[in-house]
Amino acid sequence: LGAGSMGEKRELLLLENMRTGFNHLRLLDIKLGDQTSVAGWKGKSATHAWKNQMVDRFTNSTKEGFRLEGMDCPPKLLDQRNSAIIKGRTSLRGVYKVSDKKAMRILLQQLRAYEMLDLWAEMSEHGPGSEYHSQAALWSAVESMSDMVEALLQIPVPQQWIGSSLALGLEVDKVREEPKVVAKVFDWGRAELMTAEEYDCLQVADQKVRQHFWRQYCKAVVRFQWELMRLVAHRCCCKSWSAFVFELECKRCSVLMDAVFGFGQDQSGVGATFYQLEGSNIGEKGKDLVLPLLGRNTQQSPGGLL
Repeated sequence: LGAGSMGEKRELLLLENMRTGFNHLRLLDIKLGDQTSVAGWKGKSATHAWKNQMVDRFTNSTKEGFRLEGMDCPPKLLDQRNSAIIKGRTSLRGVYKVSDKKAMRILLQQLRAYEMLDLWAEMSEHGPGSEYHSQAALWSAVESMSDMVEALLQIPVPQQWIGSSLALGLEVDKVREEPKVVAKVFDWGRAELMTAEEYDCLQVADQKVRQHFWRQYCKAVVRFQWELMRLVAHRCCCKSWSAFVFELECKRCSVLMDAVFGFGQDQSGVGATFYQLEGSNIGEKGKDLVLPLLGRNTQQSPGGLL
């Protein structure tokens, strides 16, 4: 800085590398808001806005107010699951031309919060101690999301942040007692940071627009926090299990149908069963344990009669 600039107040934009301090960062890119595009806002054309609205309509954005756009360093479980679905996609052959990469993204966009969080914390491939790693990560994520909600409450006036995202990161290089976790908001290309003075100068109609989109944004963040805390309550707060409950569903693997109608449109419950743990000792016999299927439905499945 020159001698004349000493003591001068400046507004600086700080760019942070979220990968700093991580060896293998598993990162969720979660698009916030049930409406992620607005025609005419920050240069968005009507055509592109309409396309984004179609994506919003047929993904988890409409259901829970956010959707998963991508995952860096995913667990093997996700790769195996998605590869099996894409490999068996019969409805995409012929007329429909969808690449594997596009199909993978469609599958991610359909995931509910509990599914993406389960995958985010999945560490079973690392062996013993993996569940301790996962639960510690979930608790850290709860703390980070609570801080984020508190920060949103401190913003004095409604904002219009369209299409911005939440990044939730986790160190997955090996099992750790205190795994590193990061939660940040990013992608501000179509966001506007407005002061209280600027907001007061807006027309009433423009203020209502900001209120509408700010309500969407805050609702998405709080809903994600609630889903995270619900998962923690069920997974991390139980002192002992009394039984295992298994539910079997039959679902045809169709990426195209999932993209148009969403998950759950071509699946049906087959039945459920449970195993009581109290006073039991499975031991070596557990390898050959057979449980009766309760409420069993006889119906034709892709693999034959169930």
